[in-house]
Amino acid sequence: FFFQAEDGIRDYKVTGVQTCALPIYRQSTLEQQEEMLLDELSSSWESLEAVYEISSDLGLLTNPQELLERILYRAASYRGGVKAALWLERDGVCHPLAQGVSGLQHRSSEEGLLGQVMAERNGIILNGADRIAANAHLEAEFQGASNLALAPLTSRDSCLGAMAVWQTEPNGEFDSHDMRFLSALALQAAMVIENDRLHRAELESERLRQEDRKSTRLNSSHLVISYAVFCLKK
Repeated sequence: FFFQAEDGIRDYKVTGVQTCALPIYRQSTLEQQEEMLLDELSSSWESLEAVYEISSDLGLLTNPQELLERILYRAASYRGGVKAALWLERDGVCHPLAQGVSGLQHRSSEEGLLGQVMAERNGIILNGADRIAANAHLEAEFQGASNLALAPLTSRDSCLGAMAVWQTEPNGEFDSHDMRFLSALALQAAMVIENDRLHRAELESERLRQEDRKSTRLNSSHLVISYAVFCLKK
């Protein structure tokens, strides 16, 4: 008994049992690939749904604090037992904002896992308490965590902070799907922060323009008065 492949080459070493098993193997492989594709699409859809939801809020809410809290709520409610926090960088210091977590500390933007994520502008996943605890200069907030994921808040030319989600009780490890979801939320947070900073810069620029116009008018008035006084003295 021989097996003839699709390219016409005969293989006498392949038995009849193996020949019968080949279609089953191929079917199993196709089913696995299909399952992986569905998982990928499901994850992508979840990320897109999160982006759409937050983008809709951008048009409804004008307070950046409320928008960031909404993003954090979305991250914390992604699965049970998850804690979520944002650290927003200003002048080398990361200021915390959290969902369901208290006692967060200000952190240096150059130290610990936060500093690493911001410097490399790349996300990190750490599963297992031992792997997390093995990191030098581990932030106190992450001590005792069973699983941890961090993503940077990046704009076009800078890093604005970092977002972190973690579990203190094992409830399924974080994977690449979770990282894509977290990165989508981090991108939205970065957009909120960047838009707020641009808005504040524009307000400050307008304030300076108004002060300049006011100063110009005062100088003009002073010149007119000085000239009038000069004429009267003649």
